Amino acid sequence: MPPLHYLSIGIFVVVYALIALRNFRRFKIPLWTIMLAGAVAMIISGALPLQDAYAAINLDVIFFLLGMFSIVAAMDLSGLLEYLTARMVRLSRTPQRALALVLFGMGLLSAFLVNDTLALTATPIMLGLSKQIRIKPSVLLITLALGVTIGSVMTPVGNPQNLLIALSSGIPNPMLDFLYYLAPPTIIGLVITLLILRFYYRKDLAKSAEDFGTIPLPPIRDGRLARLSAYVTGIVVAGFFLVGVAQLFGVQGNINLGTVSLLGATIVYLLSSRRREILASVDWGIIIFFMSLFIVVHLQPVAEQRAVRRGLHQGDAGRRVHRQQCQGVGCLGRCEHSGRRTESAGSSKQRHHSGSGREQGLRFQLTRILQDWAASDYPEHSDSLRVSSNPVTVYRLPIPTNTS
Repeated sequence: MPPLHYLSIGIFVVVYALIALRNFRRFKIPLWTIMLAGAVAMIISGALPLQDAYAAINLDVIFFLLGMFSIVAAMDLSGLLEYLTARMVRLSRTPQRALALVLFGMGLLSAFLVNDTLALTATPIMLGLSKQIRIKPSVLLITLALGVTIGSVMTPVGNPQNLLIALSSGIPNPMLDFLYYLAPPTIIGLVITLLILRFYYRKDLAKSAEDFGTIPLPPIRDGRLARLSAYVTGIVVAGFFLVGVAQLFGVQGNINLGTVSLLGATIVYLLSSRRREILASVDWGIIIFFMSLFIVVHLQPVAEQRAVRRGLHQGDAGRRVHRQQCQGVGCLGRCEHSGRRTESAGSSKQRHHSGSGREQGLRFQLTRILQDWAASDYPEHSDSLRVSSNPVTVYRLPIPTNTS
């Protein structure tokens, strides 16, 4: 492995070691800062070329995060999220039902509003509710964390990891396919989690307020922004489904899950007079984290690409040497430059296959280089590729026109 690869792996290991130790005693560094430092180190050290670093960032994911963070920030600034959460708890009437509604309600919202941003914006709401219903904050916070984590699994827009899978795998209808396969296990997971929480926090639930119907509802701070964010959220969620339907009918274009999210945020910024406040409320740390993460974890694909290029160049060298050896002399087997099977006379065959052991060893090595290159680039021919006992037997294989 070249020294440059060791450097890349070293940076990768250091980054993840710092992430593991980021909350150890006085060592307090935000997660996004560590990942940003690792990305910068990869670029400055030359372990990753600048253009490859730019190409490594998946803009579809970044557009999606920016769009959804903006929409949820508008909902939070207007007071809509706090109102909906309090309304949900008030309808529950009992502590056990309140726990279930928080778990399932936040799980459902996270499936369409991204679990990261919902966890950030709902945390202060849970702290306020815990005081009103006279329960320990940890009960609602743990319920929130588990709800948004489990609930986000069932859609491609629930978390950035699912989105990356949906965009990279080529799933025809990601929204419907994710829901079809992942909604049942997600619901089962939420039910099991609820049973565990109700058992674990049974004493805390018994001490809480008996009737939640008297909990005052928080006012909507900005009615216009609340309506706008609610309408945009509905449009964006509908757009997620329409993207999959359009793909099923073969409609291609620049519209995907990321651009739909960004379109929703654009509507909010255009029609709202509080656009600067919304922009300031976006969690830019998470966006920087994912941009840096794409660069740091881009090490393995780059290493594979370099290995392929190296094999291609070695294969070119082997073909040139073999072509020179075969000029004017018949070669037993199919040569990739001749394209036909030729058999020489006995004297020519003997002259072509003669030579010192060193020459035959060189020919055998060149043959192995060609076969290794072909096996990596043309796996469908791997069964027919083998090392022949005859060190000068060469198989004819397709040659790419561009090996740069």
